[in-house]
Amino acid sequence: MHNKLHRLPGILPAAFLFLLLTGCGVHKPFVPMDGPVIVTPATIAIIGGDTSEPTQHLAEFLSQELSRRTTFRVMPQEEISRRLAKYPVNLALADAFEQDKPVWVVPEEKTKLDAMQESLKSDYLFVIWGYGLSRETAGFGNNTTYSITALGNLYRYPNGRPVAFTYDQNDRGMSFLGVFKGEAYDIEKLLRDSAERIAEKFAMATNTGR
Repeated sequence: MHNKLHRLPGILPAAFLFLLLTGCGVHKPFVPMDGPVIVTPATIAIIGGDTSEPTQHLAEFLSQELSRRTTFRVMPQEEISRRLAKYPVNLALADAFEQDKPVWVVPEEKTKLDAMQESLKSDYLFVIWGYGLSRETAGFGNNTTYSITALGNLYRYPNGRPVAFTYDQNDRGMSFLGVFKGEAYDIEKLLRDSAERIAEKFAMATNTGR
């Protein structure tokens, strides 16, 4: 799939600085908001929070990892697209970076989530963003690091309340293979690594690991 990831557009230094200020050092792949998330075997749909390639690929990789690592019945992204009239969608992202228990979907967008759940009929929705994909190069171009912050919330239905959050900054240096295959190779690895980190903590927190 890495050949489907486009090259990063020109990234302003200010954008990378903003990422550093908001995401650097935050490693919370999956955190219950009010005690343990106790679940029974259930269905879950991963919803990409926007239409960008990083978010859509992260949603796909997270779907794959949760299907592989947990006992949840994970709805494939293709099935989500088939059931929803408009998907992917853009959900407004809340400025919740300073909150202890961030809810990333702005309140005005919650009705969109509820409508999606009504069509999907899943027990849980996990909304995820691949936020602020950036590239930093140092040492005359010989040292390149890619960074991204995964933001998300797990919603439990039928009450539709958020029960966990994701706020996890991840970075990856350019690999030897990336030099030959291009940056799309390392970006895919970065996104897959983020998905694996989230899925690992998810399985532990929900006690649904295989």
